[in-house]
Amino acid sequence: VMNGGVIEQIGTPREIYEQPRTPFVARFIGSINSIDVELRQVSAAEIAVSSALTPHAIVLRPSAGSAPLLGVAAGTPVSLLIRPEKLRVLPAGSAASDHAGPSAASTNSIAGTLREVLYQGPVTQYVVMPGTSDLADRLSDAAPLLVTQSNTSAEPAHRLMVGDPVVLCWDSRDCLVMEREVRDVPARAATESAAPEARA
Repeated sequence: VMNGGVIEQIGTPREIYEQPRTPFVARFIGSINSIDVELRQVSAAEIAVSSALTPHAIVLRPSAGSAPLLGVAAGTPVSLLIRPEKLRVLPAGSAASDHAGPSAASTNSIAGTLREVLYQGPVTQYVVMPGTSDLADRLSDAAPLLVTQSNTSAEPAHRLMVGDPVVLCWDSRDCLVMEREVRDVPARAATESAAPEARA
């Protein structure tokens, strides 16, 4: 995978999709959700992160995307990345561990509100706005999360309606942590900051 003429990662299609080394590579194939969090602790076994959405989330290692974080200090802003098909959407009040199988002890979750349901035959795509009503003011810039879920009669999500409170859960082995990308400064802001010097 090349970005601006520079090789960012060499690997098989599975490695590129499942173990991207950079945010650019993570977005190169398929969709991926990105949640702004802070790094809390890094060990050989796991990485702990937190935010208003996720007071305590765990990312189990080894993870190719997490490898560069070994030298990053606690409190550093980072990104938690999760593919849509790795998430499960459940009715609010559901215990994520009840639906996580043998890895229940390492299940993470986020509360949210269902905003859109797109039936696509074998799968349904859910758009969820993360956070609860008491977090709305602090999360006004939070991006919606995309969930892709198989359509089976056993899935509790098929009974959900737009506007319902939900919980998203995922296994700690199915997410990545990467250093947060530097966002581009808007052209207008850059122009305004340069204006006083230009007038001088």
